[in-house]
Amino acid sequence: MKKLKEIIHKHFKELKVIRIKFKTLKVGVMEVKYIPFRNDIYIDPIVKQFPKDVLEYLVIHELIHLKQLRKGGLYFVFMIALVSVFHKGWLRKIERETEKQCIELGFGRGLLNYFIFRKEHPELFEGKKNNDNLYLTQEEVKQLI
Repeated sequence: MKKLKEIIHKHFKELKVIRIKFKTLKVGVMEVKYIPFRNDIYIDPIVKQFPKDVLEYLVIHELIHLKQLRKGGLYFVFMIALVSVFHKGWLRKIERETEKQCIELGFGRGLLNYFIFRKEHPELFEGKKNNDNLYLTQEEVKQLI
């Protein structure tokens, strides 16, 4: 977790207050809510069973999203909400770029281990909507690491 704290301090200074809330999610295991002057990360309680490097990767992934939202402002938030409904290709581009940034920050191994963990523990992901088509594949991640 020391590496995670260093990365947050170095790359996410503008996210001064980050609130973490546990909540059962229908899609994925983490999501962000951006409201000016507040940054919320919602985490599904199943992550308590995840390996440390996977959890670190997931947190960095969501912090990058918060940084994107803060940089773009409310207009960007509105556009994401609108476009994500009608244009999945744009959402896919954002998610794939976010994963590339995670790899650049040194969290690619956690991303690879997330693939492995999901295959080894499918019961934890039952009932969750599958959006895997939005993200890098395991083979793409291996090439980028």
